[in-house]
Amino acid sequence: MEENYRVVFLGATGAVGTQALKQLFQLNNVTRILSLGRRPVELENTPSHLEQVKIDIHQPESYKEDIKDCDIAICTLGVGEATKVSKEEFIAIDKTAVVNFAKNCREKGVKHFHLLASIGIDSKSMNYYMRAKGELVDELVKLNFDSVSVYQPSMIMTPQNRYGIV
Repeated sequence: MEENYRVVFLGATGAVGTQALKQLFQLNNVTRILSLGRRPVELENTPSHLEQVKIDIHQPESYKEDIKDCDIAICTLGVGEATKVSKEEFIAIDKTAVVNFAKNCREKGVKHFHLLASIGIDSKSMNYYMRAKGELVDELVKLNFDSVSVYQPSMIMTPQNRYGIV
């Protein structure tokens, strides 16, 4: 018998998150998807098992109680173009907000955490982006989820040119 899963998703409105969310809709064993975000997911057809809660990612206590009865957490939250924001803003979104989300997930009994990161992350890197993402992963491991999956693509192609490559 196939197990059913309940997913909490942070970052479902971004370029990667939207695509990942569409893939989740195709899975018969996903019975609940809770999307936490700064804005709602805009879809033509919204499945009945998608719940959306608008949150302030910098106020983790404000959404903690929404994360209930979830088995899996998916996080694709990020600024998109790290070079277009200050280092402080990048850290606040890509690291601090994600660690706080993960802590809330762990406290509420989430077993599996999935994170979109980047190739080359290392908590000892001289590059602040790579170091911050590496430190984030180190923090996730310390939370002792049953499993942590970290996806490290080299480049993500999106409809918008985010890297200056034509």
